[in-house]
Amino acid sequence: MSSVATAAEVIDPHTSGKAAERATARPGRRVNRTGASARDLRRLLLQQAGALTWQQAVQLGLSRKAIRQRLEEGEWYECHGVLVVPADSRWGVSEEVWRADPDHRLERGAMADWRDAWCLSLRGGANSMVSGPLAMRLGGWSIDVGLDPPMQALLSTLHRHSPIRGVTVIRRCTMPRAAIVRHSRLDSDCRPVTPGLLRVASPLEGLLDTVSIAPLQCASGVLDLALQRRLVTHSQLRRACFVRGRKARRGLRQLRWLTRAVQRGGHSPAERLLATILRRAKIRGWVVDHPVHAADGAVIARLDLAFPDRMIAMEVDGYSAHSSFPTFVRDRERQNQLILDGWTVIRFTWPQLKDSPDVVVQTVRRALANVGAGRRD
Repeated sequence: MSSVATAAEVIDPHTSGKAAERATARPGRRVNRTGASARDLRRLLLQQAGALTWQQAVQLGLSRKAIRQRLEEGEWYECHGVLVVPADSRWGVSEEVWRADPDHRLERGAMADWRDAWCLSLRGGANSMVSGPLAMRLGGWSIDVGLDPPMQALLSTLHRHSPIRGVTVIRRCTMPRAAIVRHSRLDSDCRPVTPGLLRVASPLEGLLDTVSIAPLQCASGVLDLALQRRLVTHSQLRRACFVRGRKARRGLRQLRWLTRAVQRGGHSPAERLLATILRRAKIRGWVVDHPVHAADGAVIARLDLAFPDRMIAMEVDGYSAHSSFPTFVRDRERQNQLILDGWTVIRFTWPQLKDSPDVVVQTVRRALANVGAGRRD
């Protein structure tokens, strides 16, 4: 479909006079037989991370028959009803070329995530916004959890939208402010091309939408990881529940339930179980997520649960919190610093909390007694 043609073969019969002059000034420009230049197509693909709509392709001069032929041959493929031109295709844009572009040099996330976001946004239209795990990744929040395939993508819309395979569509009364807005503009010499619009929700909105829609167990894991990595705070969760509660929203009940659960005791199921054990044993005086400050006021540690007056720290060892060796090393360095500063540190594991709650209670009571006896002496 692509060849080097003369100016007479390039000019579209509906092209204006100035456009015709620009076309005749570049007789060696690479074009296809319908008048669309390869440079215009490649420039649009560079802006939209390799995605374009059928309408944009036709406006660039490609016939629907030519598009279908490329799809049948496997040169192109469709994602959510939007055309995708792979990097190994004739006009494809590779990750290196896309990243080297000045407009994308500072973008977070991989090109594949941006391509998926463009596909969702182009399919959803101007009144849509990309949310969910994809919005978190594009915002720099890397939370890798086992989500079901239908939950890999979330799309928020203001109006009723037709179902999209593999995408969860959330209809909203009001749309929050987008954290990322990108426009694709292309003034073709042959004819104008409809600009594209990409709107991505903030990472916090993506987290809240994921927690609201995902299965309960999966949503709990996502929220726990976000809290453990300090990506979100309890006050932000309370504020989000208040704002979303003013108007009925899908998944609000689950979001409120999980928010109350994490506020009652910790950032993980193990921490919440320890809080429940202490509460049932009527042991009082402990707090959750207690910050420990250095002499200059900087926070040197945040304790899972603690008795601040007695300087007793209770730490819960779970796999999700210590899933990497650097994290394990940092926790041990922090524990040494706490001991040197006069704290008593006791640690519990998930099997201890689940299978031996009585032993946990006895250990806490002994620590309280020892610290009290030491102070009296």
